[in-house]
Amino acid sequence: MENEKKKSLSWLQNKSLIWRFVSLLCAILLWFYVSAVESPTSEKNFDSVAITLRNKDVLLTETDLSVISDAIYEADIVLSGKKSTLNKIDYEDIVATVDLSKLTEAGSHELSVSVTAPSGTTVVSTNPRYITVAIDKTVAKSFDIEPEISYNNLPSSYEMGECVVTDSQAKAVTSVTVSGPATEIERIDKVVARVDFGSLTSSVEAKTNLVCLDYYGEEISNTNVRLTPQSVIVKQPIYVTKKLNLTVSQANNTFTDSQISFKIRPSSVEVKGDPKILEELNEITLDPINERSIGEALTTTVNSLIKLPEGLELVSMQNTATITASLRNVKCHYLKVSPKNLKIVNMPDFLDIEFEEIDWTLVVINASNKSVSLDDIELELDLANFISSGIYTVNLSPKFKESTAYAYFPYDSGYEVSFELTKK
Repeated sequence: MENEKKKSLSWLQNKSLIWRFVSLLCAILLWFYVSAVESPTSEKNFDSVAITLRNKDVLLTETDLSVISDAIYEADIVLSGKKSTLNKIDYEDIVATVDLSKLTEAGSHELSVSVTAPSGTTVVSTNPRYITVAIDKTVAKSFDIEPEISYNNLPSSYEMGECVVTDSQAKAVTSVTVSGPATEIERIDKVVARVDFGSLTSSVEAKTNLVCLDYYGEEISNTNVRLTPQSVIVKQPIYVTKKLNLTVSQANNTFTDSQISFKIRPSSVEVKGDPKILEELNEITLDPINERSIGEALTTTVNSLIKLPEGLELVSMQNTATITASLRNVKCHYLKVSPKNLKIVNMPDFLDIEFEEIDWTLVVINASNKSVSLDDIELELDLANFISSGIYTVNLSPKFKESTAYAYFPYDSGYEVSFELTKK
């Protein structure tokens, strides 16, 4: 019985300790809640908050003034409010500004820092409360763009061409307009476009920002200085020289290689261009020659313009070649034409025709072993537009009755035929 009383007392004592522990824990949690959430006010420091210079554009537009310094302005700000509110604030939520719109003269100006606190907080202090901003007259000046090219090596057979600076539309750019505070613009000695091309094996190009340098070659970096254009494309041509043979072909493929030969003067030309273009190029093909212009002399000479692929140029000033085409192992037929060989079509019923003496010979160049006669040729005289009597002379162009790839008439201008039309 006595043991049971002892056990019961021990249980009650343990239960009392548990309740005491729970009460203590609740008290601690309540203290944390009240101090962190329900406390009336608390303060928090925000160091190095960025200060924005407002109304730069207004200053420039209305007074033609701009900020000289490129310094970063900052302030240490203390805010008060509930801890729960303060703990949620980021630096971006605090707006610290200086208004430039009231300035009217160049020089150094002490301006107050205005801070807009986030909702639920108030500004306790701002350090510094004032900052000094230097402004100056805005000017614009034009500078020539000077390319500064660097590279590792260049094969001895290669030649560097003149560097070219363009915009994004491939339009040549030679100068840049730099605008900003007069003090900063006066420091600029030149504007350069710097590019390191590394190892050069062919023509290259690269986009790069323009850089302002002072008299000592030091870069002038100021966000208040504006360049137009800001960036350019630098193109560095690389050339190599190579001799290329000139070749020519027939326009209509009338003759075999054993029937026609070409002599080209000069037979080759020296060209200059990008190594990649010239790497696999061994000849330049001239415009095809119209071999059907070769007459009964079986030879003709023409001049042809030497046309190069894009990116290549002739070393010499001569840009034409003289081509002599000669025929051999071909036949030249001379066919005597008379009025009976003419085919008259659309003859008006009320007219008669009488030909003057026809005394011309039709010339045919034949590249095959097949014979050619007047039976293969059509000499058509169309009288559809003749409605009255009179003496007429027309130009008659002969045609083959069937398509003939191996023969042609060298005189495309045709032959004159005279006749008289009389009423019946």
